[in-house]
Amino acid sequence: MWPVATAEPLPEQVCSVCGSRSRLIAAQLGVCLDCIRDRPQEALPISDAAHPAAGHRQHAFVFPDLPRTSVRHAEETVAAARAAGLHTVRIGNRHLLSREY
Repeated sequence: MWPVATAEPLPEQVCSVCGSRSRLIAAQLGVCLDCIRDRPQEALPISDAAHPAAGHRQHAFVFPDLPRTSVRHAEETVAAARAAGLHTVRIGNRHLLSREY
């Protein structure tokens, strides 16, 4: 029988944006996933400070003035790609698409 590795439970951390407590918040980051998704203007500066190299990347969800891609437009793009001969074409993150235009 092989030995089973056991780990101590993760300690609870506090989100520095909303104050929620969870074992799923990384101690080095200090921001919960809900705040990263729902409050990026507040959360991303904290995450960038925790990860200095992260300042060089662009965050697609930081530009609230740009319209989101519509479901219709995304599906038309997939159809055009398949018509052009591409086989592995998928729409990711459907929950971020808008119903508008």
